[in-house]
Amino acid sequence: MDFKNEDNGTTDFNFTDYFKLNFNFSIDYYNFTPNALAVEEFSSAVTFGIIAGLLCVCAIFINILSIIVINRVVTNYSAIYVLFINLSIADMLCALSTSLEIFPRLMIGGATWYTLHHLTFSAHCHAVSVILFATFYCTSASLLLILAVLRYIAISQPTLYANVSKKWHMYGCIALAWLASLIISLPGVAAFLHGQDVNISWDQVWPCLLGIIYFIVIFLYIKVSISLLRLSQMGRSTQLKENHKAFATSVILMTTLILTAVPYITVKLIRYNYWSATLQKLHNTFICYIPYVNFITNPIIYGWRTGEIKKGYARLLKGCFGRLPGTTLDLSTPETQYSKVNRRLDNQNAAPLIRCNTDTVQVPSY
Repeated sequence: MDFKNEDNGTTDFNFTDYFKLNFNFSIDYYNFTPNALAVEEFSSAVTFGIIAGLLCVCAIFINILSIIVINRVVTNYSAIYVLFINLSIADMLCALSTSLEIFPRLMIGGATWYTLHHLTFSAHCHAVSVILFATFYCTSASLLLILAVLRYIAISQPTLYANVSKKWHMYGCIALAWLASLIISLPGVAAFLHGQDVNISWDQVWPCLLGIIYFIVIFLYIKVSISLLRLSQMGRSTQLKENHKAFATSVILMTTLILTAVPYITVKLIRYNYWSATLQKLHNTFICYIPYVNFITNPIIYGWRTGEIKKGYARLLKGCFGRLPGTTLDLSTPETQYSKVNRRLDNQNAAPLIRCNTDTVQVPSY
């Protein structure tokens, strides 16, 4: 900020940090009065707050449900599911960090004057949202990279997979993914504390890491697909087909992450350096909602394409509703079917005994 002191005790400056709007403000008794129109209509800010809040709640609910299914219902619990649980946790945290944008837009949108507290809180909230978004988005990408590498090893080197996929190995890899994401966020924290120019440079660097991870995943998938194509004439085992399907799942998840990140991050970077009313309107009405698509669809994608998790949802529905009314879909597990058969046989065996007892009872006559 560039300050200029005058004799009347009023300080004029251009408020360009974080928002890059180049509006002229005057400060007097800690009140800001912009000599320009409002940044955004208040109705638009309220609409964004409602929709973004609902999407955030939906993302959190779906991911919590996925964690419950994996922890409580899935019978064949393996190290891969630990990755899915951490992916759901990262998605929930990323949804919460993205929703922090609600507060500055509600405070600034539609207003024609602001206090110093409003501007400071809004700018800080926006900066924290960007830092946390980068941290947890990189965490999701790192976890998907680990998942893809595991599937690659399972297909190309099955004997090595048994050792690599042990739970304590998985815990170490997951811890490294979270630690690496925190390290990636440190330049953003330093930029937030010391200077906006560094922050802009950091915003241009960390998205490149997502692109590098995506190209690694695609390269591994193409390499595996070519190898499997050569083996197709000799026939594939069922386990090999399942591993290839699981690898394709990780590619779909990574593609969804990239497709939702690219427009959101690109528009943000352009807004840092170039002000456009059209671009601002596009961001406020559409682009700002795109990241929630990734947070909501991730558990749906891997839940639908993973057999055990899909069965886990079926068991959960069975516990809540039983046989779905009006359909032929029975969500019973083999255990519940076995108990039903036993109860039916017990009832059939008990019925003759009851009849026998009633037939042999003699009623005394008086």
